[in-house]
Amino acid sequence: MTAAPAPARLPRPVLPAIPDAGRGRTAGPGAAQTSALVACLDVLRGDQDARTRLQQALDVLPRLVPGCDHASAASGRHGGGPDGGASDAVARRADALQDELDEGPGLHALRTGHSVIVHDLETEERWPRWCDRASAGLRLGSALAVVLTVGRRTSGTLTLYGDRPGRLSDVDLGLLHTLAAPIAGVQAALRTGG
Repeated sequence: MTAAPAPARLPRPVLPAIPDAGRGRTAGPGAAQTSALVACLDVLRGDQDARTRLQQALDVLPRLVPGCDHASAASGRHGGGPDGGASDAVARRADALQDELDEGPGLHALRTGHSVIVHDLETEERWPRWCDRASAGLRLGSALAVVLTVGRRTSGTLTLYGDRPGRLSDVDLGLLHTLAAPIAGVQAALRTGG
C-alpha cells in the first residue's frame, strides 16, 4: 500500500504592521488562548477542503480573540467573493454594508494596504455612513481590519468586529498576525481551486 501524498504547502504570506494599533499590544496569550490558537492553526493547515478550513477558522475566532464577537475574511473583491467568509450573519452583513456604501474599515485596509482599528464606531469620522449603519443597525461598537498579503500582493482582509466600543483595543497583534498568515494562504488556495 502506498502512502497518500502530503498536502500541498500553502504560500507563506507577509503581513504589514498595524500602524495605528500599537497601544493594543499585550504581553501575550495565556494557556487557554494558546491552546485555542494551536487548534485554529491545525484547522487552517488541515486536510479538509479550503472552504471548510476557512469557515471553521472564522467560526472559532470570536472564541479565540478577546473582544472579537464576529469575524470575516474578504478577498480583493471584498464581501461575498468566492474566497471570503464570515463567522455569522452580523459579520456577513457588516461586510455587505461596506460594499453597498463603498466605505468602511475593511475596504479602507484593502485599498490602502494598511490595517486599521476603529475603537468606537459612534465617534469614528472616516466612514460616517458605514459606522452609523453598523452601530445602529448591527449594534457593533468596534472593528479591526488586518491586511492579508501573499508575497507583496494584498490578497484581502481579516476583519474582527466587537459588539461594544473598545472591545478590540487590547487585541494581541502577534496572535492576530499568526492567524492572518494561514488565512491568506487558504484564500489563495480557494482562488486556485484548492
